[in-house]
Amino acid sequence: MKRRMVGIIISILVVSCSLTEITPPRVVSWLPGEGSNVRERGDFFVIVEWNKPIDETTFEDGFSLISESGVSLKGKFEWLDEKRVKWEPMGEVVVGEMYKISIIGVKDKNGNPMTTPFRSYFFYQTEMATPRVVETFPTNNTVQGFSVHSFLKVVFSSSMDTNSVQKAFSLTPFIRGVFEWEDNNTVMKYLPLESFQGGVNYVAKIGKEARSSTGRKMLTDYEWCFVPGDFLEPLVFAGAFVDENMLERITNNCHGIEKTMKGIYLLFNKKVNVLSLKNALEFEPSLNFAVEPRTNDTNLYYVYWDTSLLSETNYVFRVKKSAVSEDGYTLSNEIEMVFFTDGPYSIRPWVKELRLTVDVVMNQLLNSDQINYLFLSTNWTNKKVLVEIEFVSGPKPIKYTSLLNGNLKIEMLPLDARNPSLGGDIVLLTRDSVYSNNFMVYLDNVGSSNYYRFHIGEEVMDENSNKIKSSREYYFYLFVTN
Repeated sequence: MKRRMVGIIISILVVSCSLTEITPPRVVSWLPGEGSNVRERGDFFVIVEWNKPIDETTFEDGFSLISESGVSLKGKFEWLDEKRVKWEPMGEVVVGEMYKISIIGVKDKNGNPMTTPFRSYFFYQTEMATPRVVETFPTNNTVQGFSVHSFLKVVFSSSMDTNSVQKAFSLTPFIRGVFEWEDNNTVMKYLPLESFQGGVNYVAKIGKEARSSTGRKMLTDYEWCFVPGDFLEPLVFAGAFVDENMLERITNNCHGIEKTMKGIYLLFNKKVNVLSLKNALEFEPSLNFAVEPRTNDTNLYYVYWDTSLLSETNYVFRVKKSAVSEDGYTLSNEIEMVFFTDGPYSIRPWVKELRLTVDVVMNQLLNSDQINYLFLSTNWTNKKVLVEIEFVSGPKPIKYTSLLNGNLKIEMLPLDARNPSLGGDIVLLTRDSVYSNNFMVYLDNVGSSNYYRFHIGEEVMDENSNKIKSSREYYFYLFVTN
């Protein structure tokens, strides 16, 4: 069932969130192509094209070109347009070397990160007579993120003699498996006949006796290690729904969220069992919520609720490790995120000041929890006191009816205590015609030489239903002077 989710209203002063597309950036073409042989120094450059405009700083920070001997080349960047960039080395490059391209951590102009690192390789002025290992899966020193039910893959720089490679291959601890070859015998797969053990350190090796199809041996042994362990990627994105294609991003400790927000979305690296996800979610303060996938072919899930959030409240939501992917793997770490409902339409009102006016005492300001002594002249005959209340609220004024429903009381107190002993007089309120948050209270038949308490209750609210921050009480004492 499709539901409409309510977005966040942005406050420029307090909101650290940004409107963004959810499509991640990815590389769509590059030069030199994978396994290419660059023969001229003038052709030694890299051009990368993306599917969308890229944040230049994140690309330049995340790009590297490393030689087979482990040297990282320095270079200069030239942006051809918002999607294409050219890199050229500064200094000498080594003839006969293999160079590996690595791109990580790149974000688009809207802050969406790439979901997987990009890697490729090429050779510089070499006939590639000596075979090399150019890529493995999993990569060296991979810790988890590699399924116990997966396989091993080795990519060579040239077509290989399959029999010699299989004899030169070893795996410790050993697991029985079968070999499979692809791409003109340049890609070898080892398919285990049983599962790896999670958390165990494995070492794989291709010995130097492995030969190319032309009979050339590898120069050295190639060895890599990995630790299998199944897990779901942690939560990579969270936000509120705006429309079908745009989402309002929620970062950790995000301010300016409106309490009218009706849901968030969660993005994982693969599909999650919806029931397990619902059981793995926790909100503080607690919420009654439901979970549903956006479509059948996405890793995006909606978490939505029917009631409004609380005003000016810190919310914590957690995705516990019990969340399970559809292929049976659990989340690697518990995820926790905090957001604050302190958007302009979710700010609680409060009492700025309260003033009294009688015959001879004008605009006497009352302070909460203090007794104010009001001196009246002997000619005070009308027995009336005017109380003016001024509230401060967000974009919407105080709801008039919330003051009438028992949330404003005037009580006369005994001389020896502050507990009410007598009921207050009937209060008549009229909203000031100029100031929407100023109210007048007219008290009739107020007697002198008595204590009075003015109580503003916790249910007073503005027209956005934001309740007052706290109840307030004011005390005053009236007596007659000559």
